[in-house]
Amino acid sequence: LVAMDAGKVLASLELVNHPITGPMFSGPQQTPFVCAGPRRFNREPLVDSTDPTHFAVRDAGGATIGYSRDCTLDAWTEYVYMPVGGTTTGHYKPLPGDGSRPADMATTTLLDGREVDFVVRIERGTINRFIYQYYMLAPLGEDLDSPDTSHWNGRLIYSFQGGVGFGHYQGDQQNVADPGALGKGYAIAYSTGTRTSVHSNLVLGGESAMMTNERFVQRYGVPLYTVGTGASGGAIQQYVYAQNHPGLIDAAIPTQNYPDMVGQIPHVGDCELL
Repeated sequence: LVAMDAGKVLASLELVNHPITGPMFSGPQQTPFVCAGPRRFNREPLVDSTDPTHFAVRDAGGATIGYSRDCTLDAWTEYVYMPVGGTTTGHYKPLPGDGSRPADMATTTLLDGREVDFVVRIERGTINRFIYQYYMLAPLGEDLDSPDTSHWNGRLIYSFQGGVGFGHYQGDQQNVADPGALGKGYAIAYSTGTRTSVHSNLVLGGESAMMTNERFVQRYGVPLYTVGTGASGGAIQQYVYAQNHPGLIDAAIPTQNYPDMVGQIPHVGDCELL
């Protein structure tokens, strides 16, 4: 990328197109790396290796057909709806595959006052080897090749999660489809790579958050602003990523926070041992 004036180069910047499997700057990726697709979604990862030290990919009969280093899952979309009287993430129901409107479907009122069907689009896939999820209200019968964002209020919540983990695993997806936020038209982004119970590498976590956010922007557009939420390790991530990656989140709502990751481990470990 070059900026010029009257034929004179004023500045230049080299752009690097990194693969969606990463890394960008976090360094060598862990191996072995255990894929979660078969257990969590009944989906086998893509074959990308012949090395048997990586995760075995199996066909419908259980025979190994290759190996997966990056645990890549092709992106897919599901739809759920909130029934009348539902108030929590556990109340969502799968939307009928024929596109019909369930008789018990609730409606919700957006920030601008419009009343719409409470239908949630869930996009899942893998970025930087971790499982990402995007949640957003969507009208019935939309074209997946051109997602309808008319029920989105333009604001994004990035859900960070805590715990302590040491990696080598892709991580379990979590249902972070908060009805209160989605019902007002907010979108929600999440990645197992920004959950410290999957790994506690905040360099890798920051990279994963940046890549997850970029994919959202490419798919749905630039948010008016992005708010981080999360407790414990999810709070620490908000502090660190706001410091190390300016512009990633515009506001943070950290709860149950503490000073740092490393300082906690000896005390917790010693208490369990004693």
